[in-house]
Amino acid sequence: MKKNPWIVLCIITIIAGLVLGLTDMITREPIKEQEEKALQASLSKVMPEAEFVPMEDAKGLEGLYEAKKGDETVGYVGKITVTGYKPGIVIVMGVDMEGKITGIDVGGTSFSETAGLGTRTREPKFTDQFVGLEASPVVDENVDALTGATISSTAVITGASTIYDAIAAQMAE
Repeated sequence: MKKNPWIVLCIITIIAGLVLGLTDMITREPIKEQEEKALQASLSKVMPEAEFVPMEDAKGLEGLYEAKKGDETVGYVGKITVTGYKPGIVIVMGVDMEGKITGIDVGGTSFSETAGLGTRTREPKFTDQFVGLEASPVVDENVDALTGATISSTAVITGASTIYDAIAAQMAE
């Protein structure tokens, strides 16, 4: 008796679908927890010693957080994901109440820029350019793009500018 190849294919497809669904169910929470830990680490890195309160109006960002020390607002931190050479560059940047950038964290759990080129956007030599700026970051004006990683570094600078402008709008309210 011959087996119909379509029946075998349907059985394999059903089993594969069930396994994928089960894997998603098992890994969804741990992935979410890791992303939350990474976000908390980024928030603390860009504005140390502050507590962060998520804001409802994120001003077009993925997240906007009020940074507080006790009852006092000491600044804001924004989060955005941009596409460099590859998609998935998460940028978290803090701005104090005087409009100065306190820090920037580049990366995220899905960061996959080219090793030795786009990955340099995470290095202090690049990120330290932002700290202390009192204006929106602009390529080749107040922040230099990285040679050999122009696409990635320009994407980071543009994302940082978007965050700065959203925070400036929040502070103007």
